[in-house]
Amino acid sequence: MNLVIDSGATKANWTLAKGNAISLQVQTQGLHPLLMPDETLRALAQEAYQGGIKAPRHIFYYGTGCKVESSRQRLQSVLQQVFPDATSVAVETDLLGAARALCQRAAGIACILGTGSNSCYYDGRQIVDNKGGYGFILGDEGSGADLGKQLMSDFLNAQIPPDLHQKLVAQYALTPTDVIEATYRRPAPSRFLATFAPFLLENMEAPYIKELVNARITAFLTKYVLAYRAAAQTPVHFTGSIAWYFRAQVEAALQKLQLQPGNFLPDPMEGLVRFHQ
Repeated sequence: MNLVIDSGATKANWTLAKGNAISLQVQTQGLHPLLMPDETLRALAQEAYQGGIKAPRHIFYYGTGCKVESSRQRLQSVLQQVFPDATSVAVETDLLGAARALCQRAAGIACILGTGSNSCYYDGRQIVDNKGGYGFILGDEGSGADLGKQLMSDFLNAQIPPDLHQKLVAQYALTPTDVIEATYRRPAPSRFLATFAPFLLENMEAPYIKELVNARITAFLTKYVLAYRAAAQTPVHFTGSIAWYFRAQVEAALQKLQLQPGNFLPDPMEGLVRFHQ
């Protein structure tokens, strides 16, 4: 029995599978070994265990915050403690998980557009080049956090059309103080900013929002996909909630930049279970 874990900044999906058949799925808060102490990581793993995730033989973990070797080792140790009967525990980055899920064993450009954003060139076995993935302050163009950051910046500077401004305030009971507090003083600001993505999706017909979303997705493709030398000849695949729900906008931006659309998955789990069957 395989346990496949896909964890982003917001949520983690824990899936028990035998071959290509999924037997149980549990969802917890996302694990982030760079930002969370061992006690928090262990508590989240215990939550999955109590939800029925028991006795896996092999564990394949893919998540954010796993670029650093020390973070991978810490998380591996925690998982081995909670699931002592597992004969192997592999901890890898969420980006490798996305590449394996989207491309399987073929070459391609794999992109994540969720709460954060990232991209890589994958040769069918491993990541050979990586552009992006520096968080919403230094990067993450096109992500939910980035879209929310642009919207909140315009909100604070009174640059949103009046009808949309009123709708935004009514829907979220929003004040400038709330935005400042949640962005600079409370935990998980990227998650807070990403909560405005549904508002953007609901109001995509508004010219202001259409322009905002298209500009940020184009910024992602221009900065992180066109940077690969083989971009024009390589399919560009996507996973993540923003890519999935704003697929029409992503495909339009790809066409405008003469890039080849590949697979779209709401999250990597289906592809990861297939990869590890």
